Amino acid sequence: MPPVTGSLTLEYGATFYTLFMSHDGWVVADLLEYLDDVYRAKDPKIGILKLLGYTMIISAEAPPRTAVHWIEVDVESHTLATNSQVVRKAVKQEPAAVDDPFRQPVLDRIYATLDRLEFTVELVG
Repeated sequence: MPPVTGSLTLEYGATFYTLFMSHDGWVVADLLEYLDDVYRAKDPKIGILKLLGYTMIISAEAPPRTAVHWIEVDVESHTLATNSQVVRKAVKQEPAAVDDPFRQPVLDRIYATLDRLEFTVELVG
């Protein structure tokens, strides 16, 4: 079975900040609960660096949507686009399945964060 990859992209200004995970890609959805840190930071770029760490790709163009779980967040417009089934379950408030690699609190935290920050979510695919 191929690894479950994941990517989280935050767009701020004319720059895209991307974290790519080569396995356990569903974890990128769990990182959404830390979006508050981006908005609380005096400089959103510093908040993004703290959220994504030092393993991200910084570019002037959006990365390709190749990961099993990809998430794109536009920091300025409070919009999120994703194909992640984790985020889909959280947004639709569906329960975590027994065989999911995450538990219900992950879904609850994602939903609460997106709701609190008044995000518009586009579920792709």
